[in-house]
Amino acid sequence: MVQTINWYEKEVDDIYDHFRKLKDNEPFLLLYHMLQTFPDLEIAWIDLFLDAGEHMLEEGRVSEILDFINLYRTTFPGDFETEYEFVETELFPHLIYFNDIENIRKHLEIIKSNPGRGCSIIGSNILFQLIFNKYFDIALEYSKAVWKPLSEARDITGLPEREFCISIYLDELEKRYLQIKSGESIRPDLFKKEMEEYGFDEEMEVFQIVFNSLSLPLDEKLIKSNIENRSKDLLLSLNIQFIKYMREEFNIPFLLSDRLWNILQKYQLFGHEESPEGFFYIPYPVLSDHIDERFDSIFQLNDIEVFGKVFGLKYVYRFLHTNNLINDHYYKLMEENIHMLEYQSMVNASETLWRMKFVFNWPELYVNDPYQMEIFSDTYRYFTDVTVKENLNNYLKLSVFSERIQEEIDSHNANKKEKESEDSHYNYDYSPPVIPYVNTMPKTGRNDPCPCGSGKKYKKCCLDKLVN
Repeated sequence: MVQTINWYEKEVDDIYDHFRKLKDNEPFLLLYHMLQTFPDLEIAWIDLFLDAGEHMLEEGRVSEILDFINLYRTTFPGDFETEYEFVETELFPHLIYFNDIENIRKHLEIIKSNPGRGCSIIGSNILFQLIFNKYFDIALEYSKAVWKPLSEARDITGLPEREFCISIYLDELEKRYLQIKSGESIRPDLFKKEMEEYGFDEEMEVFQIVFNSLSLPLDEKLIKSNIENRSKDLLLSLNIQFIKYMREEFNIPFLLSDRLWNILQKYQLFGHEESPEGFFYIPYPVLSDHIDERFDSIFQLNDIEVFGKVFGLKYVYRFLHTNNLINDHYYKLMEENIHMLEYQSMVNASETLWRMKFVFNWPELYVNDPYQMEIFSDTYRYFTDVTVKENLNNYLKLSVFSERIQEEIDSHNANKKEKESEDSHYNYDYSPPVIPYVNTMPKTGRNDPCPCGSGKKYKKCCLDKLVN
């Protein structure tokens, strides 16, 4: 029995062996008891907690997890701030799901105290959760608190501060837009100088294009001329017009709308149709491959980010259609492509759709399917209610590729095979054809074998490595 064992008399390896034999909630209950009664045990508290707490979170027992964290922080002051990244990665979506503002702010303070510790695991993941769930003020506070220590951290590679700096930039840009609307005169050169602190060192020409687009309404003739001339400024100016449109049409701040646009900020995606009215049409397999390339299929650290951006595509194309930059025919085709891509994203995130409920709080372009909303919510009980998985699978079976999309996929793959065959004559290496965007790789658990093939457990191998 838990209460009758003196754990101080046990060897550490014996304690670990005992934990491995426990099931369901038993490891967590034992660990909690040990922390209360035997705090001087020299065991890997957080490692054991991660294994034990996983089952508790699957059951939605968040308050008990929070109690353990609070006790741990009291018992070992400062330790959690250096070990929090895996815990907060799993905990934070639950706090947002329950709109627990108090604990959201409290746990952000933990991250702010040592942002470098969690940048490789959490990174901008929490930032996107805050933005997509419309906690804009909290997201901005978070960005302002962590961007500088991340940028100055010498032991972190890449640009971990990037998304936080972008958030600050977008907020400042929106302020300038509102000033312009009120009749104030804004100097792009001064704005450029302010933004250089956050790493924005683009040429003055870029800032001038941004402020021209902020100040002037969308010029349909000019945009179409830029399409014909393949102007390098096309996507930048349209980006600004789109975030203005979302602000005026739906009162969506730049902080969110820019994230919905920028996944398409690649010129090569467009121009597959000769007709100017079809310039912005993207064949389904091209769009699917593009999204797939941005999805971290192994570690799934950006699953919420990519999911939100996929569901944001419909706003981008509503904007293009409203401004006569894509005609009715191609707009309808893009609606079908986006709808199918949304479905594929739901397949990818099937067990954790509850984390993506924010899409129903965004502006409605169509009447939301109440059953789909219910399906998203029900997945919170995915591991505790056997009917949830069955209902979800039945729902997802309703969507199939249309004949047109399947033809596009077949043609796309055939062209890739032909090109690869031609390249093989020159002894070039090439990858096999990319299938439609369906992530068939199961989510890697902390105790599963690492996907890299090392033979170690995931938590003891690549999960601990820096991932940018």
